[in-house]
Amino acid sequence: MVQEFVDEIKKLIDDTLNGVHTAMPGTISGASGMTATVKPSVTFKTADGKSMAYPSLSGCPIVMPMSADGQIGVAFPVKAGDACLIVCCESTLSQWQSGNYNSGLRFGLSNAICVPCLLKAAPAAVSKAKAKDAAILFCEQAEVLVGKDEIHAEYKKNVATVKLSDEGIETAFKQTTKVSIKEKEITGQAGDDEHKFVVQEGLALLQCKQAKALVSDDIASLQLDTDSGVVIGKNKLTASLGKDAKIELSKSSVKAALGDQKRIEIGSGAAGIYYDSGHYIESKADETYVEGNLHVGGSLIGG
Repeated sequence: MVQEFVDEIKKLIDDTLNGVHTAMPGTISGASGMTATVKPSVTFKTADGKSMAYPSLSGCPIVMPMSADGQIGVAFPVKAGDACLIVCCESTLSQWQSGNYNSGLRFGLSNAICVPCLLKAAPAAVSKAKAKDAAILFCEQAEVLVGKDEIHAEYKKNVATVKLSDEGIETAFKQTTKVSIKEKEITGQAGDDEHKFVVQEGLALLQCKQAKALVSDDIASLQLDTDSGVVIGKNKLTASLGKDAKIELSKSSVKAALGDQKRIEIGSGAAGIYYDSGHYIESKADETYVEGNLHVGGSLIGG
């Protein structure tokens, strides 16, 4: 008699608990705005022991990481086929949704909400986030990593990246075009190290293969290759074309040379032309020397 009473109490408790729903995995069959229709992925047993599928649950509010009444947060698409966690609230949702309280079953299926992103296996970003001790926002091949010491954004693998850290900002496109911004320095590269620019405090450099342009506090230069270019300093200008042709200008002199055998030098009060292994003409004040012979007023005086 006592056992029968105990069995009845146990059956009553079991029947009551069978109507209490807490949380279960499910699949989203449709979503609109912030509500979804979900299908529980588990079954329940009837009083006669049969396994039955749960019905689809419609109008389930979707939970997303947002605050400030939806003004701040992270939004992502919720689509049919996505896995989710179905949570059955302790009381009816009607008062929260509309302000009107309607009686309903505690922990009932009609009080369900949908929490997306219930996954059976962790995506690669989860392992990466753990290893980097960082937060990662990702969408297929695009990723943004926010860590304690850096912020890193990447589109596809090595296609386009941006990295922010205490050292500066680094950007790259297909690993060939790069720009780096650091304290007192900006550098850029296109293709290889022969196509670049450098801007530092007191210096700027632009290079395309052998051609270079450089500007600093005390010098400016244009260089076409190793033998041709122009260099301008505070007191001197030097220009060269190939290995033979050169010009040098200063405040007090002008020098021009074509190879080793031909040159012109003009200084303060003197000028000279030198050519072909020792031939020369020099002029100083009113005197002119032609290969060592003195000419004054057009007349030959002596050698």
